Amino acid sequence: MKTKDTKLVICTRCGGHGQLRFATGDERIHDYKICDTCDGTGILNRIVTIEFEKLKVHPTLNTHEPERPQNGKPGVDP
Repeated sequence: MKTKDTKLVICTRCGGHGQLRFATGDERIHDYKICDTCDGTGILNRIVTIEFEKLKVHPTLNTHEPERPQNGKPGVDP
């Protein structure tokens, strides 16, 4: 069985601006190009898929553990 969770998130590469700043060679001048991660929108649709699988035995139930007397206390011999 699979379930999906979707959510709109800010682009992690451009920070939601839709453009990336890059140097032109002159330390005072920068140029911009469209972010190729979000194609200039500034947001992304995050999709998380969760998959479930059946277990043959319960992982926390230990069927090989000896039974204790009902009124016995842990760590005390009966």
